[in-house]
Amino acid sequence: MRFALIPVLALMLATGACAGKKAEVNLGDESVTAARNTVQKAVADYSAGCNELALRELNRAHELFTLADDVAGVAMCMNNMGTVYRAADDPVSAAAFFDEAFSLYQGLGDRQGALQALANKATVLTETGDYDGAGAVLDRADALAPDLAKNFLPLLNNRGVLLAKQGALEEAEAVLRKALGGTTQDTLSGHATVNASLGNLMQQQDRYAEALAFFQSALEADTRLAYYRGMADDLAAMAECGAALGNNDQAVEWLKRSIKITALTGDTIRAHNRFETLVALAEKEQTDITIFSHLVKQWLKGDRVRSYCR
Repeated sequence: MRFALIPVLALMLATGACAGKKAEVNLGDESVTAARNTVQKAVADYSAGCNELALRELNRAHELFTLADDVAGVAMCMNNMGTVYRAADDPVSAAAFFDEAFSLYQGLGDRQGALQALANKATVLTETGDYDGAGAVLDRADALAPDLAKNFLPLLNNRGVLLAKQGALEEAEAVLRKALGGTTQDTLSGHATVNASLGNLMQQQDRYAEALAFFQSALEADTRLAYYRGMADDLAAMAECGAALGNNDQAVEWLKRSIKITALTGDTIRAHNRFETLVALAEKEQTDITIFSHLVKQWLKGDRVRSYCR
């Protein structure tokens, strides 16, 4: 499962100037503008898989929002820091930050922010195997704002994934298809996430052709977002589907593309694991991966032209 950082809204710069009169400077507004710019950097770092840099930027943004007494900005930082900790495989810290974000959003009366924080916490609980806990959090979200929750994409996606984990596959598919119907090309992150969730569900049922189509849609959206980890995961899943469908040549190519992205972005564990799979598949198909192996091993040793942490 995956989810995205809450995006920064369009930056609102105070520019009101009258002819011949100097605009009054509001230092608080300047602090908020700087904080929003910093969050944008954090989102780019997170998308590139650079979790340490993303956390550093978010801590800086949190300080700036605090100095401006912008509670909504602080809440956004808490949620986004939880997202980064979850990506860094620290579910305990992630859940704690989501709880803090929820509390702040509740105090602000921001129901959508509160639902987002609850949806994100449910994701962490589902990933750690606490299905009862995840279900309770999702139920709390439904009760908090029934009118909003019934069509809230993150909740629908997470409910569908949880149902799939619990073996309720038909119900899971219905929920996820409803979620997919609520996505548009303007909501690329949600479009990628729900397509990936449906792909995983199809894979779970050995419906590989359908799964492949969903993963390809997820890849298209993730590529437009430059979300490197998502792109690599989509390609790896496509390779699994290709192999299951007997298209081993294409599976090798998809897996090679996935491994290159993970190696370039420093995701060494996934790169090594996928490389082992590639070696076995290449041997089976008698495919020469000598040059590919050389390049990837160089990247994994850190011998790259530049760091791709933005």
